[in-house]
Amino acid sequence: MVRGSDTGLDIRGPLADKLLDQGYRWSAHTHPGLSDRVLMASGIPGDRQVLQLFNQDRSLILNSVGRRSTFDMENDYLITPQSIVASSYTPPRLGF
Repeated sequence: MVRGSDTGLDIRGPLADKLLDQGYRWSAHTHPGLSDRVLMASGIPGDRQVLQLFNQDRSLILNSVGRRSTFDMENDYLITPQSIVASSYTPPRLGF
């Protein structure tokens, strides 16, 4: 597991080399947010560049409520149907 910052994660360079040398794959990662819009993969540089670095065909993105999509070098595929809205996420109650 690798943790990025609030602005992202630069996986290129020494970190990518180390992970590749140890046999890791870029199986999945998260994009914070509740909407399906955050499930879109970023281009070059970004999510698709990581696919190139890891020599992979596809990977998975999850949002903050567990909805997910797969992506490849050209397309994004929402794999959580729009009709599914159930989630284990419960927003915190504000003490007003």
